Amino acid sequence: MSGTLSFKTCELLAHLRDRLPRAVVNYQRNGAMHEFQIDCAGLIYQVSFPEQVIDSREEQALKRLLRPVVERALLGAAPRRIFVGTMADRRG
Repeated sequence: MSGTLSFKTCELLAHLRDRLPRAVVNYQRNGAMHEFQIDCAGLIYQVSFPEQVIDSREEQALKRLLRPVVERALLGAAPRRIFVGTMADRRG
């Protein structure tokens, strides 16, 4: 993993922890997939980023992609398995 990719991943983890202070947020890398697990009020959210999405976007653009994730976690809304960088994420 490149230094820039590592930095962006750490920034995403910090951003999620900052926006969801009562949640437990963990990170793991699974090959070319970067996965964040959010335990918010007993609900578990799995958020997956393909490496190419993290590598190809600026930090602020990545944080914007996390807005709906944070909103869902705060509301306790579904879906709880979220793939960032899919066609659905590109609509908004």
